[in-house]
Amino acid sequence: MIKNIPVFEAFLNDEIGIFTIALVDNPAMEKQWMAFSKEEAKPMYYKVLDEAEHKVLAPVIRADFPILRKDDKGEYFYVTFSKETIYAAAEKFLKEGFQNVVRLTHQGDNYVDGFNLVQWYIKDSAKGINPEGFEDMADGTLMAEYKVNDDAIWDEIVAGTFNGISMESIFDIVPKKEEEPVIDTLEDLVKYLGIK
Repeated sequence: MIKNIPVFEAFLNDEIGIFTIALVDNPAMEKQWMAFSKEEAKPMYYKVLDEAEHKVLAPVIRADFPILRKDDKGEYFYVTFSKETIYAAAEKFLKEGFQNVVRLTHQGDNYVDGFNLVQWYIKDSAKGINPEGFEDMADGTLMAEYKVNDDAIWDEIVAGTFNGISMESIFDIVPKKEEEPVIDTLEDLVKYLGIK
């Protein structure tokens, strides 16, 4: 529970997983993307330094990050994704060829061309895969870099109409188990029992 709101953990459904990426104004991952410049190595929020490059980088799924959702009855809950689930979902997404299935928002039949996946990778600090500006995200987070070949969409990104991406997916969820305490020593047992 987080503030009396139940927490669920997502597991990859063999039937589906991630099937579309949507451009949104308020990403559930609570991190907006960065627009990259061809001439600047450092990414900058909301600022485009070179119109010719047209690249964006954004998290697709944040590892171990509680995402607030609402069910059909209006009840709130959190859902989290483990590193293992993210890895399996990322692999399945590519294997099934959904790389360039992108639409504007999560509504309607507004699929777009010209928003093409360039890189799809898992953040792993131990391997040196830790993109600048996303250091606060846990290892295991799925990142995507897209090249925007549609000038109208790029203009909307620059204007702030779209601030990130959101996955359209189907995962199984189960109540998250509270972590069991590790009791290896007498000190651990005393701490667990709250004895002073």
